Amino acid sequence: MSTGFRIPPTKLLVLVPSYRHAKYLAARMESILSQTWKGDMHVLVVDDASPDNTEEVLRRYEDRANVTIYRRPKNSGSPFSAWQDVAERADCEFVWVAESDDACELGFVEAGMRAFEENPSGVLYYVHSWYTTSSDELCGHSLNYLRQHFPSIDWMQSQKIAGADYNNRAQIFGNALPNMSSALMRMDAFRKAFDKSYRQFRLAADWCFVGRLAAQGDVLFDRRTDNYFRTHEATSRASTKLELTCAEYWRAISLIGDLPGVEKRNTQESLERTLQMFLYERGSITKVAKASLNFSIGHNLRLANRFLMHSTRRPEVKSLVRHYFTRPSPNATA
Repeated sequence: MSTGFRIPPTKLLVLVPSYRHAKYLAARMESILSQTWKGDMHVLVVDDASPDNTEEVLRRYEDRANVTIYRRPKNSGSPFSAWQDVAERADCEFVWVAESDDACELGFVEAGMRAFEENPSGVLYYVHSWYTTSSDELCGHSLNYLRQHFPSIDWMQSQKIAGADYNNRAQIFGNALPNMSSALMRMDAFRKAFDKSYRQFRLAADWCFVGRLAAQGDVLFDRRTDNYFRTHEATSRASTKLELTCAEYWRAISLIGDLPGVEKRNTQESLERTLQMFLYERGSITKVAKASLNFSIGHNLRLANRFLMHSTRRPEVKSLVRHYFTRPSPNATA
């Protein structure tokens, strides 16, 4: 395996960020290399110093002309380090971030590339996903998540949505792209949407990224279910403290709220939802303030002003604030 790498020019670059997924990696690689689309495609696997037998699995593919494998000498600490490599080095027209523990139907790329050919203004194409367990059992579908959180869009229909409209109706309220593996992206838009600051995030980097990506053109949603999204018992979201979650969500909402076409009322509503979650679950003001130090002073001042000027005027928020400060601490003794 190479200690440095060069990405050859190609029409579609498939990035496979890899870390501790040796169990699923061979199936992932086969689902990529067996795609029915026969255009110019190159696969870049960036393994982030996995401690399992990933290297052994990848040896099966290192002699393939259309596969480049790079193993980092030490862990980068962020899955977005591989995204940065692509943003800085890739010479391609389209990019697919294929997570190393996910899978897909063999016609996924062909359908996506056809959609881009028919819609030159498209910057993002994605499909529905089946959710699967670590043992490959189906345990859910993205339709349920999308319907619940973004009801203003009919997720049963394939459609082209202007990026500004998509951000205003969906992305401002959460990440309407549940799994990056289900998406193909135009490389110019990918590069413009990427920001090194995403490495500050633990949860919300892809949320911010998708919003900035969509803002550059049209979103092509395909009702096909061509993706298999691996869910694990221990996820970053489940193991992240409430305060860090809220700090990151507020930052993401603020960034997307500043994009063209996003209405202020929707930004405010989304911010308030996270504030209500924080108050209801009795988050620590000290801890959320500390978590917010990861972001700029300007952002934090603007956020505080939004809350003071708007959120606390609403009866339901005022009630939660009053309850937050008057309810006895759960650690208090009688």
